[in-house]
Amino acid sequence: MTFKRSPRRKVWLYPRMPKLSVEGEYDAVLGPQLYLVHRVDFPIRFAHQARKIAPSIMEEFGAKSDWIFEVYQDKEGWIFLAYDPRQILSQFEAASLNPRKVKRLFFAQQFAEYFSHPVRLGERDVLANVRGTVTVLPAEFIDEAADEEERLSTLPEPAKSFPFRALEESRSKWKIRDLVLLTLAALLFAGAWIVEGIRAHSERVRLERELQESAHGDPTLISSITRRNIYERYALIDHRQRNIRQILKRLGKLVSKESKLTSVQISPEGYNAVFDVKSDKIPALKQLALSYELHPIVQGDRLIVKGRWK
Repeated sequence: MTFKRSPRRKVWLYPRMPKLSVEGEYDAVLGPQLYLVHRVDFPIRFAHQARKIAPSIMEEFGAKSDWIFEVYQDKEGWIFLAYDPRQILSQFEAASLNPRKVKRLFFAQQFAEYFSHPVRLGERDVLANVRGTVTVLPAEFIDEAADEEERLSTLPEPAKSFPFRALEESRSKWKIRDLVLLTLAALLFAGAWIVEGIRAHSERVRLERELQESAHGDPTLISSITRRNIYERYALIDHRQRNIRQILKRLGKLVSKESKLTSVQISPEGYNAVFDVKSDKIPALKQLALSYELHPIVQGDRLIVKGRWK
């Protein structure tokens, strides 16, 4: 990875960090406690293709659909990163930092080569490179003396940086729970208005009032309504995500020394993957694809696998 020097201050962000006073713009570096990371040795050619499948890959490691996802490539494959923008903004607030002054964002993982020797991070932890992944370890578990935290500010800046999108995402995205509660509250207020306005004129009003009274007397009824609302709204989204993960796993099983995935496109309508294959291996690869219930098409030395979501 290429590194360069930057005149801006790098501020490392991590839990239980001291309050800081930073003048002007600065770059932020997220500590390992604030993001999820996963390395995938998958023959994807372009970053925008990797970014499209990032939510599906990182979901298995605990990432939520409203998190922010970033990707970059190193010598060993693609690095997928995910973080919760709300958690990051809370950390800025706890450290008395202004998130609007963040110019660019980095992740501790990008500095992995500099942590072959542990470096202190706060009073109780150290940063270390564990099999290629930057990890936080308790300081008492380290036999050798760790470098002081000041060394972090001297590390060269990686050539790859990321925009700080937490502010934008926090304004534009609602939590699913908030959306459902707001919808339910609006329905309850509407029902109350109807009951109050025409209580004496309709049997329907009497029945609705009884329903409201039952709901307030039995919280499980409201809980049931909420669960059903969530399921109806998001079942389709969950189904698509499961389909994407399943297809990616099957495509991955087609990759070998004799077959290289040169492109993959994921869209709301379906998927399209292209493999470069040695001509004598095409029949076997086609049979393998069929065994995984895929739909392969042979075009010269290429095998195209495409389909539509069910």
